[in-house]
Amino acid sequence: MNFKKLFTTIITGVSLLGFAGLASATVPQNDINIYGSSAQFNFWVATAPTFLADEGCTGVSAKNVITKDSNHALFQATCSGKTINFRITSKASWDGILSVSGNTTNPNLASEATPTTEVCNSSSCTQTATTCTGYLRPMIDETSCSGGVCTKTKCVTVTGGASDVEATSITQTSSGQLNGPAGGGAITRNFTGAGALSKNGSVIDTASGSPLADCQEVVVPFAFWVSSDVNTMGVTNLNQTDIRMIFSGQIVDWSDLGFPAKAMNVCWRHAGSGTSATLQLAEMTPAVLYPAGEVVNAPNPDGSGTYSYYFNDGTGNEETCVNTLTGAVGYFDADKAVGAGSSYTNIAPVTYNGVTTTNGPALKAMIEKGQYDFWTVENLFLQHGNSDMTNLCSFLQTAGNNGIAMPDAWYAYTCQLNYTKSNDAVYPTYSGATCPQ
Repeated sequence: MNFKKLFTTIITGVSLLGFAGLASATVPQNDINIYGSSAQFNFWVATAPTFLADEGCTGVSAKNVITKDSNHALFQATCSGKTINFRITSKASWDGILSVSGNTTNPNLASEATPTTEVCNSSSCTQTATTCTGYLRPMIDETSCSGGVCTKTKCVTVTGGASDVEATSITQTSSGQLNGPAGGGAITRNFTGAGALSKNGSVIDTASGSPLADCQEVVVPFAFWVSSDVNTMGVTNLNQTDIRMIFSGQIVDWSDLGFPAKAMNVCWRHAGSGTSATLQLAEMTPAVLYPAGEVVNAPNPDGSGTYSYYFNDGTGNEETCVNTLTGAVGYFDADKAVGAGSSYTNIAPVTYNGVTTTNGPALKAMIEKGQYDFWTVENLFLQHGNSDMTNLCSFLQTAGNNGIAMPDAWYAYTCQLNYTKSNDAVYPTYSGATCPQ
């Protein structure tokens, strides 16, 4: 994705909005650091400058890592004479939850190397020996920024743990290479038993022993995607039965769905992904999400080549999996840019149950009317005792009612929904919108 263009568009849009500010607006007093869900990255990139401007901050500017690292973004603004940093870093839902709660004992933290900071030049980034544990995770170091680009990350205290689902919904297991076909080392993740992310249904702050507040005010939409060769041979729509057959591991060739013979390469996210949890809970029931490990180049039963099942750490890895393999299919957030002009030229969108997902306003309208159900409600776990995070949640709660348009065209405020979900595992039911737009 062209983040420079995205950031420029966002900042220009904010300057034209001319917010008078919400009645409850409170100028941020300290840095805001959102970490976790990779699916929500574009949403937070769009929302950060809108929030800062609405809260009375001025001079909002956007910065990103010099290598155009799609995992990091930073917005700076002057708020009551003080420079405030609003950082966004994507990883996965599970680590957003563990970081903001300061958890250092969950066994899934050992599923990969401890997060380290990095130093970047125009072509690559090199990890340092500095590790970030507890409440800390690597995010942009504002002192390394010049103009719109930055060259370092540093250990920063996470103030908002972003997850696509409730902590109790992350119960999946997976094993395989960290980054799917790109390697990265074999890992196993298991979010049951000792690996559970919640206690008695809540995320517990390590230092205080108190449950963390969970802000649930925004809809996160997902979609299915295929490699361009699959699209070319006629796969332009997948229905729910197709999805259940593919992601439960019951079929290995596109001919099993009535298309020309071609072995499948199926791209999953690793356990701990809110996107995978949503796939299982919203689309797979009563079928189950494929529970076994990675399969690489297994013989197709009909003798026509080999198929593979890969698990991928973040959304970027998932996109790379679909982009680099033939016969590929995967799932990630609906607002991602693919095809010509993007970094993923070998990916094509497919409609799901006949619904087009590439037009943000149209998909948002379908979700609001209860005609598309592959979505979840964003969960933002707030740092214990942080008033700036409470104010950010209040902004999301009241923005729709105050007529502030959703900065990301694919997303909706929950108050805009005519059909809502009471939890991640239920089908949408009618509730009626309280702030229709």
